[in-house]
Amino acid sequence: MGGVTMLNWDFRKLLSEQAERKWNFRSVTPLADKTLGVVGLGSIGATIARRAKSAGMTVVGAKRDISVAVEGIDRFFGSDELKELLPLCDFVVLAVPATPETAGLIGADESACMRRDAFLINITRDSVVLESELIGALRAGTLAGAMLDIFEREPLPQDSPLWAWQNVIVTPHTSRILTLCGASV
Repeated sequence: MGGVTMLNWDFRKLLSEQAERKWNFRSVTPLADKTLGVVGLGSIGATIARRAKSAGMTVVGAKRDISVAVEGIDRFFGSDELKELLPLCDFVVLAVPATPETAGLIGADESACMRRDAFLINITRDSVVLESELIGALRAGTLAGAMLDIFEREPLPQDSPLWAWQNVIVTPHTSRILTLCGASV
């Protein structure tokens, strides 16, 4: 939820303006007017969904077995209905395990289904997002931005364009630390 807030408020720009001592007023749409999609509703995904719901967000979620309800989800999608979920979301959080079924789950086709003003948050595994295709979508402006905690190659290479883009937040696999400690994200 911290990542959702940071992307919604454009924290990178705010911090840059602060460093330059610039006061640029802007209005920000409240999270309560936004839709969060959670792909993978295990313990971490379900916790994120509950927290988003408590912030007043509309929450949609995708999981393999939609017959088992998850608290805080307004609408469920099966794992084969991802392309129906994506266009509904202002933010998409990936919280799926690394399995043969989730490898390459988010690529160019899926990015194209997302709205141009939507953000992708990846706290899952490196094999789930096709990084070169995500970079292509960000470069083309077909996504508003991303918060990325997992990468195909870690540490993220110094020459990766992801470091420099104002609409991308890069974190050093911190969600892994929370999972290893048994904490809920």
